[in-house]
Amino acid sequence: LTVVHAGLLTAVGRPAEARELMLGGVFQPWEGGEGQVLQAWQDACTALAERALTAGAPTAALEHVRAAITPPESLGEARHPLANSADMHWLLGEALSAAGDERGARAAWTAAANATGDFIDMSTRRFSGQTLFSIRALRRLGDHVAAAAFILEFDDYFATSLPAMLLFHDDQQSVHDTYVRTLRSKLGELTAGSTLPAASATTPHRQ
Repeated sequence: LTVVHAGLLTAVGRPAEARELMLGGVFQPWEGGEGQVLQAWQDACTALAERALTAGAPTAALEHVRAAITPPESLGEARHPLANSADMHWLLGEALSAAGDERGARAAWTAAANATGDFIDMSTRRFSGQTLFSIRALRRLGDHVAAAAFILEFDDYFATSLPAMLLFHDDQQSVHDTYVRTLRSKLGELTAGSTLPAASATTPHRQ
């Protein structure tokens, strides 16, 4: 219930309260579901980092994004070795750049750009929502050719991929299609107004 409460606080624009709520307790390993405690913490910290960047406070943004990358032991969870954290390294690069540390920013963006694969719902994936942040990082590094190639590979993968065979999904194809549509929508936002080739909008429906 604490994790759900924290997630709701972040969702309604109160991430500072979510962060304090989670710091006020000690969670047991895997409490509330695998990765849920860690995700709620990351969501609160990254929301605070983004807010600080918008307010022109890079030092505060750095503090929050570093807290997201290195969570306190009291959460009782650690990031899975196969989990992709491109989003946090991309955001770290943004905060370092805003603070005037371009060398550190490029190192963080390079880490985001080099992040491949992901671990979601107890299975490995070649691409995920984290791929969008790898593409962003490549563009921040000025490597638009690699970013364009990544976009095409990303789109081709979801054009032919099948839904994961997971338990308790009433309609695996529907879940999969919704996930792909969401990623493609974000990809469209990312490439809008850029010189990168747009991804195909057609996904064959598979039974």
